[in-house]
Amino acid sequence: MQRAQNYDLFFGFLLHKQTSFRQAISLNDISSVGQLERNVLSAAPSEHLFCELSSIVDTAIKQATEIAARDLSPDR
Repeated sequence: MQRAQNYDLFFGFLLHKQTSFRQAISLNDISSVGQLERNVLSAAPSEHLFCELSSIVDTAIKQATEIAARDLSPDR
């Protein structure tokens, strides 16, 4: 779900294109990461841009995970 949400965000921000990958997952129209990736590839203007968006989404998810796991307590 987070991956689909990021794709929706970046498609809107970078390409000025509204997508609804998150909604498709909620409705079970997309049921796997592979299926999501195929849908994103078909919505992207080129395979090169799809690869760039995929890398951006991977980085965003990794950074969100690292921030969530970071110890921000003043005692560390």
